[in-house]
Amino acid sequence: MTERRGGVILWIGYAIAFLICDFFYTLIFGRFPLLGSVPNFLPVGIALAAVMEGSVAGSIFGLCAGLFACLAPGGAGAGMIFLGALLGMLTGFAADRKPKKLLGACLLGVFVSLLVTELIRAGWMLYSGTGSFGIICRLAGMELAYSLILALPAYPLFRFVHQKLGTY
Repeated sequence: MTERRGGVILWIGYAIAFLICDFFYTLIFGRFPLLGSVPNFLPVGIALAAVMEGSVAGSIFGLCAGLFACLAPGGAGAGMIFLGALLGMLTGFAADRKPKKLLGACLLGVFVSLLVTELIRAGWMLYSGTGSFGIICRLAGMELAYSLILALPAYPLFRFVHQKLGTY
């Protein structure tokens, strides 16, 4: 019973950390676009949790975060549920083979997660004819860089949750 309670508390901690970071990303940094791009926290939060906990737990967390993004006002489409689960699974699987919980491993996972998200978004925008190739690539690159820079303050929060609540 103690293990189950500890696991529930751990995932509640990750959810609270995700909501805190998402609040700052959307309501503070989202209001200050950097060269026309705003940060995207969803792949960052999924990657951080997946690197800390592994592929299966990262996939479930990604599914829940994708559902949150789908249901949030002005949020992403239903494809984000599948993409969140896929990002969590792939990032966690890659982190299973490397030293976990280190800043470098987390940033690499965040970078790959953001890159996959931006490639899918840019491909969709090119397919639908929303913009030109140059503009889409510039915006995707700036959004990737902006989100990666803002992942640095999110890492200690997720690391704190893993260290304090992960030992159950």
